[in-house]
Amino acid sequence: MFARGIAWTPDARVVLQVQSGSGCQIDSRGCATDGPGEHGDNEDCTIRVPSSGRLTATQFDTERNFDYVTIGGARYEGTAGPDGVAVAAGSTFTWRSDGSVTNAGWTICLGETRRPHDATQPGPARSFARLSRRRARNFLTCMCSWLDTVVASHHAVPSANVGPHCSLIGYQSMSV
Repeated sequence: MFARGIAWTPDARVVLQVQSGSGCQIDSRGCATDGPGEHGDNEDCTIRVPSSGRLTATQFDTERNFDYVTIGGARYEGTAGPDGVAVAAGSTFTWRSDGSVTNAGWTICLGETRRPHDATQPGPARSFARLSRRRARNFLTCMCSWLDTVVASHHAVPSANVGPHCSLIGYQSMSV
């Protein structure tokens, strides 16, 4: 069992909303996107978040320093999209692109926050398939280190005893 302070799960009931501008749309999952294919030139839009939760990019590739998403004053560009960024109900985020280079673009989804051990909530908070390659690699390294330590000591150990990969993915402790 994994213990985390807050977990991210997609919430299909919540749909982000294009508030103004051009170049943004809402996909069939309720996520905000710049649309299919590469993003366009001179796009400028604002997306409204209807309920509190966490924003996570499922795709993110923009021209570094020139095309960016801004959430709560933090700017995301290049391939470094938001990953579990907390937002309040009614808040907004913006997308801006300049007039030259276009890249693959972005898709950002709103997930709910919840306590992982809430008996009223379903199964694991995060599916392995949704982890980025870096986070998946850290997850696997964390699990292998933890399992080696458990086998050697015959009991559960805190993640601090199994290396930095566990803290990189946010696990506080694990137990058998």
